[in-house]
Amino acid sequence: MRHTTARARFARPVRALLAAVLVMAIGTAPAGVAEPTADQSVPDSVSTEQPALEADSPSVDSGTFGASDDGSVADAATPAAATGAATSPAESSPAAPSSAAPLGPNPLFPGTVTEDGITVNRDGGVDTIHVHDSEGELWQWGGKASKENVFALTRKGEVTEVLSVTADGRELERKKFGWVNTKDVAFIGFDLNALHTIPPVDVTIEVKTKTKGEYDIAESEDIPTKIEFIGLDGQPEEEDLTALGYRVSAGSGQAWSLERKMETSDLTGGTVNIPSTPGLGISGNGKPFLSTTVTGSHPNQIGKDIRVTRVRVWNEENNSNRVNLPMVLRKNGTRYYPSSNIETLPIKDDRGRIKGYDIQFFDPVDGKPGENVDIWSGNDIAMVFNSSTGRVTPSNYKMEVYGSYRVDERLRNTYSWEEKVGDTVMRSTVYPADSEGVSRVEVSRTTTEEGEIFGHIWGSVKEQNGYFLSNEAGEPTVRITAPNGKVLYERTAPAVFNGDPFPNVAQNDPENRGWGGVDFYLPERIAAPVGSKIELIMNFKPNPDVGPYNVVDKYVAGPTGPVIMSVGFAPEDLVQDAFDDKCQVFGDGGSGKHKYYQGVISENTAGGPGQRVIRVTGVPQELATEKITLTVPEGSRITKDRVEIFYTSQLDGGLTTSSSQGATRRNMNAYSEVSADGRTLTVRPPGGGNDAIAKGGAFDVSVSTDYAGLDIDARVQLVGAARDIKIGKVTDSPTDEVQMATPAPKRTLTDEERLQGTQVYVSTSVDANGGTGNRTLMVKTNLSQQIQGSDKFQKIGDSDWIYNGLAYDPADNWLYAISQYRKAPDGKSDCYPPGNLLQINPVTGAVRNLGPVLDANGVPLFDYSYNKGQQGLNDMMLINSGVVSNGTLYLANGALSGTQKLYKVPLPSSKNFGAPTPQGTKIDGSRTVSEDLAVHPDDPGHAWGIVGSNHYGKTGVDWKKFNANGGPIILERLDLQTGKAEYFPLTEAQRTTKGGEVLKAETTFGKAWTYANGNLGFAVGGQSSAGSPGAQIRITNPSSPDRVIQVEEVLWNVPFSYNTDASSNGLRAEGNPQSDLAVLKQRVFPDDQNFQKELAQAKEKIGSEFKQYTFWEVQIKNVGDGASSGGRVEDEIPEGYLRDSIGFLPGTLVNGNRPSEDWAKFTSKETLNTMTGYLELSSGALWPGESARFFIFAKQPDGACAPNAATVFNNDNDTNQTNNKVEAGCDGSSAVQLRMNKVDYGNRKVALDGARFELHEMVNGAPAPESIELSKAADGVGYSTEKVLKRDTEYMLIETQAPSREVDNQRVQYSLLTEPVIFKISKQDGKDVVAFRGQNGEFSTDSPVMSVWQGSDLPEKETDTVYLELANVRQGNLPKTGGPGLQAPLALSTVLMLVGAALARRRMTQA
Repeated sequence: MRHTTARARFARPVRALLAAVLVMAIGTAPAGVAEPTADQSVPDSVSTEQPALEADSPSVDSGTFGASDDGSVADAATPAAATGAATSPAESSPAAPSSAAPLGPNPLFPGTVTEDGITVNRDGGVDTIHVHDSEGELWQWGGKASKENVFALTRKGEVTEVLSVTADGRELERKKFGWVNTKDVAFIGFDLNALHTIPPVDVTIEVKTKTKGEYDIAESEDIPTKIEFIGLDGQPEEEDLTALGYRVSAGSGQAWSLERKMETSDLTGGTVNIPSTPGLGISGNGKPFLSTTVTGSHPNQIGKDIRVTRVRVWNEENNSNRVNLPMVLRKNGTRYYPSSNIETLPIKDDRGRIKGYDIQFFDPVDGKPGENVDIWSGNDIAMVFNSSTGRVTPSNYKMEVYGSYRVDERLRNTYSWEEKVGDTVMRSTVYPADSEGVSRVEVSRTTTEEGEIFGHIWGSVKEQNGYFLSNEAGEPTVRITAPNGKVLYERTAPAVFNGDPFPNVAQNDPENRGWGGVDFYLPERIAAPVGSKIELIMNFKPNPDVGPYNVVDKYVAGPTGPVIMSVGFAPEDLVQDAFDDKCQVFGDGGSGKHKYYQGVISENTAGGPGQRVIRVTGVPQELATEKITLTVPEGSRITKDRVEIFYTSQLDGGLTTSSSQGATRRNMNAYSEVSADGRTLTVRPPGGGNDAIAKGGAFDVSVSTDYAGLDIDARVQLVGAARDIKIGKVTDSPTDEVQMATPAPKRTLTDEERLQGTQVYVSTSVDANGGTGNRTLMVKTNLSQQIQGSDKFQKIGDSDWIYNGLAYDPADNWLYAISQYRKAPDGKSDCYPPGNLLQINPVTGAVRNLGPVLDANGVPLFDYSYNKGQQGLNDMMLINSGVVSNGTLYLANGALSGTQKLYKVPLPSSKNFGAPTPQGTKIDGSRTVSEDLAVHPDDPGHAWGIVGSNHYGKTGVDWKKFNANGGPIILERLDLQTGKAEYFPLTEAQRTTKGGEVLKAETTFGKAWTYANGNLGFAVGGQSSAGSPGAQIRITNPSSPDRVIQVEEVLWNVPFSYNTDASSNGLRAEGNPQSDLAVLKQRVFPDDQNFQKELAQAKEKIGSEFKQYTFWEVQIKNVGDGASSGGRVEDEIPEGYLRDSIGFLPGTLVNGNRPSEDWAKFTSKETLNTMTGYLELSSGALWPGESARFFIFAKQPDGACAPNAATVFNNDNDTNQTNNKVEAGCDGSSAVQLRMNKVDYGNRKVALDGARFELHEMVNGAPAPESIELSKAADGVGYSTEKVLKRDTEYMLIETQAPSREVDNQRVQYSLLTEPVIFKISKQDGKDVVAFRGQNGEFSTDSPVMSVWQGSDLPEKETDTVYLELANVRQGNLPKTGGPGLQAPLALSTVLMLVGAALARRRMTQA
């Protein structure tokens, strides 16, 4: 149900698995420049590594280090490049999968392939890579994309240039692909937004390389950032630099930038052997080193060179350990640079002990070189120590690397950053402090479409670094400039608290002190053409009263960036209102249109001398207030002595009423205007269009006025509204799913539904191509059934509504859900607004629109809030969790995009259902951090969920104590009345099944349901599972403090779903889904002809010790009338058997009643706990009469055998638990079947039909209340049980209906047996025989009832089967001895005996 990616990323409000299917592509390097990479041949940790020295250094082992491919010596000023052997033309090598057959052409795109996989053809120095992905599996339906929407391939070996990328027949623009060489692999990436078809089926990439290489699809988390890719997404290439005003030459016009700390990877260590080299300062074997990968960028960088300015390395231990001098710097494992004769400063700890050194290789200010070390981003830097102690422990050391970038000389004395924000680029520059200590900071953004700028413009530095926003140094300025240079708006003013502008905190300010930025408020909306520039200019200075506050980089003379800026902006196409009568929706569903709303004055009370408090009500809570206008009648005036609005908090809370708890009165004088005639007051709250109405759809404004009446007209102008509601005609017979309709009455279950097991329903959103990766392109929601063990959904139907919060109401047999936002560009989205209650048919998937869910004031129920200039927590658009209990639908958005509040909406089965549209309430103080919920049948007042990994910190649980072996798993128990939650972290034992499988943590368990057996089901939603796709969890005594929680089964083959939710009919009111699973088990001997296939397969696994093994057949058989949704057997192999000898064969379906094409849909799972010897055998759905058959085996050291028991557990309500456990003996004994023939007493050749029987196991001398089924045999001959009877166990057989037959056109009725028959089955001489209990209590093979005989004339003799023959006499005929005749007193005595036996059993139970 989760609507965010497998990896939860929330840079955007809704994001789970990105876009649909993505592929990776390439960029191009400047000609003639060899890119440096890490040495591929010898890892840093190998002590036998031979260093490659500079060109003028001596050779080692007869090899010249630093030589180029053609044998010439590499230029010392050029970064080193890895070398590789030449390849022959037209080399071809398949990759992923390596066994792929030759791939043929695709008729749609010539030159592409038609079988899924990656193929590589090499011609000279160019690899042509084909990626064919017909189903989206290779790209994991978008899950392989990075958080910046980049797909990538990896290559073992560096890339020289990427020549082209073609996706589905269209060649990508040059700026939409690129590459980067790293230490381990090269990445070839391309931009998802450049694809024409999503997901792409065919991608062809041409890559120039020096060597043949292998390619694979990169994992999302491994893909570098866009800025690291050469050529990707507008990164400047050297041939394009003239267009930016830069000089390409390496001479005049260029300079080295101010140094900046670079990003470094975790340190690794090792040792290296260094030969004696003049001037190096270190030689010898086993010299320790510390190595890191260095990355960095500069928006104004020319070329790729970065010059190392300083390296700081030190020991962090609290002891005398230190870094020893001299040291040498190693680049990319091949080149060495001495540190002698270079300025080196000691680094000391707080006790004055020298722990390391700060080595300045180059000073970009005075150009004084110590040693010119030029690198590229992604290179490896290592510091080698003059020590003979061997390798050092990297975790005990720290290393910082600083660098300077080649830039235009006009920009040398600045720190600059560049970040992409949406479709625009944000540039920020920090100028180093001048002689007065003032550092100027500038940040700007440029619009990419026409629109209006409104509300707040605010910015802040990343770290103050000892500097504070200073009005004394220069008041901050905001400026908006049109593309033609015309200034559209400019304002310079001192920043003051509670004023405009007011100071912001820095992004990383640990003490939240403010003075890290500034916040301006625009008094009006500014129409801005495309290309308009918004600028903030701020001045910073150290504050001597505070001291060196939050200094993070002493080498930067000013605050550190990047600087961020937030701007309120509404594109032109969203500025006007829109209304579609057909859809009955006012507005655009929440994308930020400029709207007007008519408020209602409900109160006008005195607020003090000359003050009136005016309450505006009926305002939709989810709307964001931009401007409030109050108008008084003629003859009255409003004065601006004091204007106040009530907030839930000082700034970021919503507007509220003065009587609300926690209400804060805020002075609005700085944000208010009074018209010249004094009749109209305009207030623009400082939220800049982002102040939502906090509670109850009402807020208070306090004004000074000389008018005391109530006739005040209030108009409220709103921005960012989710929608206004206009309810049209509600119909009983809608013609489509858009029309608002009355609820359909209670639905009658179909015959098929009654006979099916627990049905798990899943909603999942898809785009027009069936993909699941891009939330904004979703056009449909599929309703499907999730079948246990199947990796594909069984689709029921679809709808153009995008909905979630799916839940089944057992009182009326309908599914219900809440609509989410829909923005797909198909012309339909306005017709499918968010926040509507939908009634869904579980059989067809048809949707009935019951209308928007409103609160008691008639405004939308769900929160639609904002957070300081950026869209924030949003329930209206993204309800993602739903559960039904007692006729009420409980809903929430439990993801990071939601408030996590709980809402309740009475459903049509409840007398509280609202009309004409649904009404609901918000549960104050509630919070749920689960993304789907399920109700336990024994605890209907609570719902259970599994907490996603993003919310562990909100549970109050010390979750790190439970994260061993894939944990934690934290269960949430939510009180549905109060919305308060309890949390239960599971121990590893609780997460482990009998079969040894462990339920492991996932980002989101977005699907939850209830099984008919009372267990709860959970599965991953919104992402691919890393190994625990779902689980069945048993909770015993859920409402008791002594509750027991245990994972009973880890699910398998759970299909992937996005923006998904689940529910089930497991608790339906007309009776839980019922079936009867029996477990059958018998020992199988090696010469058993019935199992030769299984024995042969087992022998292949076992080998020569085959004869020392014991073999068993285990069956899970559905002997009931209804289908089972699945079950499992727990089988504990007895002690004595060697744990490592236990084995099994996969389960197979036997006696299948389903259509032949559905046989392949059956799946099973087998798991073994090697510590305990427990086998867990799980089965998918079983139709009546079907069996899942398993074959298991184990060995004892002496080849002995021990009896072995197995127990079956049903996902559904199991109607007969007497057949749930069976023991197989060593003689091949197993459960026994009873077959019985019914004949005429006078002529035993005449078979009778129509009789009915009850068969009960005897427990403590009385018949058990459960009856064992004895019915017409499957072959039509006589009556039969399943193989469920146990040997040496007493049973009572009662005939409850006598047979009849036609004789000479007359119906002849027979009499019942004279008395019940008590018998047991035992082995005698290897055969099963029946013994009958006589009046003296002794057993004999002769029945005391004269019409019952052992054996019969049935044609087939089956194993583990006993046979009886029962004869009846015609009514009115007495037998010669009175035995078979049956009269009314005898029947009465039978009934009395049964009643007496039942009473006796009851007394024993009570005792």
